Amino acid sequence: MSPLLPLSTNIHEPQRLSLARKLILLVMFCLTQFIDTLSMSALLSAIPALEASVGMTEIQSTWVFSGFRLTFSSFLLISGRLSDVYNPS
Repeated sequence: MSPLLPLSTNIHEPQRLSLARKLILLVMFCLTQFIDTLSMSALLSAIPALEASVGMTEIQSTWVFSGFRLTFSSFLLISGRLSDVYNPS
């Protein structure tokens, strides 16, 4: 038996999504992108006030921005992995 051949030849066709479900998913993805963009613009507009009130330098505010993006990206990767583990379909 070759290690490259699948153990089972019973391969199912992927399910087709209905038009309503496709539209709901599209709206959800667009809303998520909008909320992410809104969050980033809120952070960018708040950075000058943070610099003034806390006494940060421009380099330190860059670290705040990078930390925010890194945290968001990390949770995005973790949530994707959890989705794969608990809903493998």
